[in-house]
Amino acid sequence: MQIAVQRIRRRHKPKKKIACPTTIRVGRLLPSVQECLNKFWSDEVNSDDLLRMRVVFRSMSEDGLHVLCDDLPELMMRCGFHTLSEEKCKKLVQEVTVFDYMDFQDFTDFSEKAILEERKGYRQLLKTWEPNSCDNFVDPVDNVKSFMKMLKVICTRKSVLDILDVAGLKDEPCNSPQEMLRFLAAYQACEGFSKQEVSSLRAAFKSCEEKPHAVGPEGRLIDPKSLSFGLLRFGGIYFVEAWRAMKHYQKASAAGVSFYEFLVCARRVRETQLQQVAEYVETICGEGENFIEELRSLCRPLGFTLQKVEVVEICQEKGIGLDGPLSLDCAWDFAEHVRSCHGFRKAEQAELVQSFLKFSQGEAELAVLKILELLNWLGLGGALEEAHQMLRQVDFNDNGVLDETEFLRLMRLQKERNLVSYTSAYCRLHLGDAITRSRIFAALAECDIFTENHLLEVITLKHGIKTASVNFSHAGVRRGSGKQPGISWDTWVILAEEARKVTPVWKRRSASFKEAEVSELRKAFGAEEVPVSDLIWMLLDSG
Repeated sequence: MQIAVQRIRRRHKPKKKIACPTTIRVGRLLPSVQECLNKFWSDEVNSDDLLRMRVVFRSMSEDGLHVLCDDLPELMMRCGFHTLSEEKCKKLVQEVTVFDYMDFQDFTDFSEKAILEERKGYRQLLKTWEPNSCDNFVDPVDNVKSFMKMLKVICTRKSVLDILDVAGLKDEPCNSPQEMLRFLAAYQACEGFSKQEVSSLRAAFKSCEEKPHAVGPEGRLIDPKSLSFGLLRFGGIYFVEAWRAMKHYQKASAAGVSFYEFLVCARRVRETQLQQVAEYVETICGEGENFIEELRSLCRPLGFTLQKVEVVEICQEKGIGLDGPLSLDCAWDFAEHVRSCHGFRKAEQAELVQSFLKFSQGEAELAVLKILELLNWLGLGGALEEAHQMLRQVDFNDNGVLDETEFLRLMRLQKERNLVSYTSAYCRLHLGDAITRSRIFAALAECDIFTENHLLEVITLKHGIKTASVNFSHAGVRRGSGKQPGISWDTWVILAEEARKVTPVWKRRSASFKEAEVSELRKAFGAEEVPVSDLIWMLLDSG
């Protein structure tokens, strides 16, 4: 009853006027909220609009003079168009030129037509958009996200709140076309980034190598080769990986990259990442899995095959409840945290960092030859060509050495390869159905892990596995009537990973002698210390 009374009072209360949009620009060439808002009503293309168009045109041009018509959909996405589909682009191209490429004048004519189409598209969407205009208790963020989803733009709750603040809509219900256009204007003015993110992008841009003698109306220009470095400084290695995976990532203006173009590139990567996570969430939520399995399913296509214990630890660190549900914001936060820790648990990451610092002797970087030596030391030595291929893949700044973050990314790639072999051995030898000691040895051998009998005994007993009678008491065990119990995939991965870690340690301690040879040498040596002078005769006697 109280809620109903409040709604009636608010409905009859005169609506206060929205604050005037800001005229502040976040950077050179970037329009203000007021300027972006004017575009929805005015057909005028001013000098700044032409300059922005020229910057984006050059970024997609091979020779600086022409762009391919097939590249126009991506080019218009960079310009901030949302309703202009590929089909609409083709129709407009036919009205402008008969060639499969166009110069800047043709592109200007094309853009004028595209602006009209974009405006028409916004009008149609605003007509079909159905916010709950009578109920001011509906979260304004939900209203905004529903409209942006119609534009195929995925936004998190945090980013919407930040942009609402920029738009002057912090205390507004955002249930009218006027308010929604204001939000769109603010989104375009800051390229979808929060104030804090814009500051981080500005700092990353300043750290890039400047293009010599290249300062124009678009401001300071950086060398196109350092674009990846700037994106690396802002978003990390997974951000750059997403940039490299995009079809047009290699295209940047040869004359130099401005801060405006830098923000556009970063925005395109963020949009792609959010779209990817949103698609996975939509697919996963219809499969009826429990929350932990949903998170594991979310991370697999992102390049992280996580065990149950890893998912639980990350959820505890982020304060995510294990009972769900899986929302976009929850999935995005979880995915970002997994990327930040490379999918490793804290203890595992600490071990890897310690090994890195041991071989780098405290330095921040490690040469390729030292990396190969470290891989062998960790028991991960494989084919040399495969190792070099992975090293090239993770050297994101192309300096020939790996820093700590690049090394952890290398270890993630290596672990994913190991998990593929673990899964193959687990399925081929049916470890989930029944298990024997010989079957464990065979499965480990398939994964290139050749451990000693006593080591396997120690590992299995540590996890509650009695190898003598093959009686497993681990929580992940599945028991079958009349059969020796099998183990779960998670249990098998734990066993295989530990065997891979302890085997090289044992080999170093035993100087690569086998278990029987060590016993024979110990027997020949005896229990007492021997004089050094007698050692050579003992070695001669041992052959």
